[in-house]
Amino acid sequence: MKIYDDHFYCFSCQCGGDVIRLVSQLFSLTPLEAAKKLQTDFGIADVEFDKESYKKECNTRMKQLLKEKQFESWKHNTYLLLADYCSMLRKWREAFAPKTLDEPLKDEYVESLQELEKMEYYCDLFLYGIRADLEDFRQNEERLVSRIEQRVREQKQRDARERCPTLYRM
Repeated sequence: MKIYDDHFYCFSCQCGGDVIRLVSQLFSLTPLEAAKKLQTDFGIADVEFDKESYKKECNTRMKQLLKEKQFESWKHNTYLLLADYCSMLRKWREAFAPKTLDEPLKDEYVESLQELEKMEYYCDLFLYGIRADLEDFRQNEERLVSRIEQRVREQKQRDARERCPTLYRM
């Protein structure tokens, strides 16, 4: 048998575990009885276990974890949306750039000129910004995100119709 700092292992019977399991196996005790034996043998103070406060702590922690998970999900989805919009704006800037000075400017080209730098800044914010900045963005730019989401959705539908016009003639 080998006893390590945090566990034991018996090479004969392939049994292993923590100190409570060791005492339980050695003295044929239940895990609770083994823990009480260790407590008595080593003079460890009896600690009251308050089930209600433990439940409250667990609930509070679970709420924090859920809130964190929701924030991370929002961050991920919003970043992907912004990255899609940036890609769309770059394509528009290239595709709709006027060939001559007297050619009228297309709306998509103008939008790309107006929005691309700001959207790239927001993408950088999502990649390298601190949480406080992201919380601020979330609170103040909800309308912007909704507008971009609508714009990207419309463009994807338009692209799909152009790629396969026979499907959309109905």
